Amino acid sequence: MPRQRPSSRGTPGTPAPATLQASDATLAALGPDRLFAAIFGTWPDVARKQPAAVVLACAPTGCDATLLRAAVARHPGRVFWVDGDLTLDSAGDIGSTDAPVVAIVDGSLRFTAAVTVHGLVYSRAATWDSAGHGTIRGAAVAQGHLRGHGAFDIVYDAAILRRLRLLTGSFVQVPGSWRDFE
Repeated sequence: MPRQRPSSRGTPGTPAPATLQASDATLAALGPDRLFAAIFGTWPDVARKQPAAVVLACAPTGCDATLLRAAVARHPGRVFWVDGDLTLDSAGDIGSTDAPVVAIVDGSLRFTAAVTVHGLVYSRAATWDSAGHGTIRGAAVAQGHLRGHGAFDIVYDAAILRRLRLLTGSFVQVPGSWRDFE
C-alpha cells in the first residue's frame, strides 16, 4: 500500500492542505528541543520532570491504549509523557472534549485501531508512521516525519486546545503569595 499523508480538517472554510505545516524551514531550523520549547514554553527535560507530568515507563516493550486510558482516568488534567513506544490498539476515546489530554510520546506512535484522542499529541520520534484508522481531535505535532496510510485523521479543534491551555500545567507562583525576605 502506498504511503500517504494523513487526512486533516481545520476550521470551517480552511482547505485541507492548509491545515498541515509540512517541511516548514523555520520550524526545521529550530531543532527538536527548541521546537518543543516553542510549543510548550519549556525544555523537554524540564517538562518531563515537572510535578504535573505523569511519566509512563513504556520502554522496552511499549505501552498500549488501555494503559494510557487508565492513566488518564487516574490523573485527569495532567500531561502524559510516554517514555518509549505507544500503540493505540483498542477502539474508543482517550480524553474527551471536556477533559482533553496532552500526550508527549518519546518513542514510536502507532494507531492500529479506531481510537480517537481528544487533545494534543506530540511525537518526539524521528518518524511517526501510522497504519491504523485513528483520529486526533485537537492538534498533532511531529518532531520528525509524519507518515501514514489507512484512514488516519487529524481534526484541528481550537476549543479543545483552549481548554488544554487552561487545564494542564505546573504549579506557578501566584503574585503576592511568596516572599523571600523577612
